[in-house]
Amino acid sequence: MVRFTVRVVKATREEAPPPRTTHDIQSVVPPSDMHLHLAKLLESGKMADVTFEVEQENFSAHTIVLAARSPVFKQLILSQNGKSEMRSRVQIEDVKAPVFKALLCYVYTDELPNDGDEGHADKAFTSFDQELLVAADAYEVERLKFICEENLRKKISVGTVASTLELAEKCNCDRLKAACLEFAAKPENLIALMQTHAKISEGSEQENTVGLSCLPDLLNKLSHVFVTNKT
Repeated sequence: MVRFTVRVVKATREEAPPPRTTHDIQSVVPPSDMHLHLAKLLESGKMADVTFEVEQENFSAHTIVLAARSPVFKQLILSQNGKSEMRSRVQIEDVKAPVFKALLCYVYTDELPNDGDEGHADKAFTSFDQELLVAADAYEVERLKFICEENLRKKISVGTVASTLELAEKCNCDRLKAACLEFAAKPENLIALMQTHAKISEGSEQENTVGLSCLPDLLNKLSHVFVTNKT
């Protein structure tokens, strides 16, 4: 007689995962492209209902966009000879054409045109930023004003600090004003400013360079700062 043992091994069977449904798939929402569509609308001039005349250049725009973005634009468009009447043409005399173009671009897209001047400290770029700051302040586009303030703060130099400080006071930009005074108070910068001021007094330096005509006022402000700190 032959004896044998039968052992039964029960193996656990792994169940296959359930098929994935569309609810399980995570979708990546693409970034907003509304600003691109608005930029094309501005560039094309389609359905524009107002034209701005700036230094013999015409800029077509859309009143609904401008009124939503700037209370000053809204007032310009709606007021004519003291009457609440929609205007189809508006003449702008306090802003240069390139600055007004950049202002419109920002109003439509929430971005400035990329002209390759990021981080550039050249006086021409600084002068443009200064004019754009004045325009942003005048038309009450607050975020653009803040951007211009930051751009100017990064570009402060011996040649531009005085005029930038003057604009900071005019446009109530306290951070920019503090940055200008801090820059000018550094010994090496203060020496350079005083030397430039001496050259202007002697007539060997032209005052029409950006910022130089404001040097006496800047040096006077610095003297008050030093006196205040001592007391």
